[in-house]
Amino acid sequence: MSCIGGQNKWWKGIEADDDDDATTVVDESEATRKEVERMRMLTSRSELIKMAAPRFVAEAVAVEVEAQTKKLEDKRVRELAEDAQYEKGPPLHPPRGSSVLAVWKIAAGESYACAVSQNGSLYSWGVGISGRLGHGKSLEGIINADADHPSRVMALQVIASVFVKDVACAFDHSAAVSVDGHVYSWGSASTGKLGVGLLDDSYEQFAMYPMLVPFPNRKRFR
Repeated sequence: MSCIGGQNKWWKGIEADDDDDATTVVDESEATRKEVERMRMLTSRSELIKMAAPRFVAEAVAVEVEAQTKKLEDKRVRELAEDAQYEKGPPLHPPRGSSVLAVWKIAAGESYACAVSQNGSLYSWGVGISGRLGHGKSLEGIINADADHPSRVMALQVIASVFVKDVACAFDHSAAVSVDGHVYSWGSASTGKLGVGLLDDSYEQFAMYPMLVPFPNRKRFR
């Protein structure tokens, strides 16, 4: 009986050992499965990183370029501010003889501008070179003088009784349309751009007063 009992005990030990081995095998399988799953997750994450990397790099480069551009712009603004010479300009005045002017049309050219009032008067101001203001001689006898405030173009309303409804300004010449459909031009006459028969291709030739532009069949613009 003792042998049998001992044998049974021995088999139980074997069984216990087998159980321990089985448990170990199960644990190893579970660890392997977890490790495989972890590696799979890492691989997937690596693939995602590889896929997203170019976009992240591009965004990072774009941000860096934007930052550098902003830095250069700020530097340029500071340099301009340091180099700029600020001078107080002449005071602004309303048109002579009127405290308030109801403007109907306005146009701007190279360093000068023109405006048409609701009553058909034409005003201009700014740089007067090449006759672009249409003022002719100043009260001091100066040809093509500058005007630091809107001044009425007297050659139209006072001399010819022409009332203007529209005006346009270019680099150094201007044109206006009267209420009766006639076109007037003044300023630089180079390349014949005034349309009044002055064809000399020279910037020295100009009309310092508005001149009527003759159209075929006396065409008018309404």
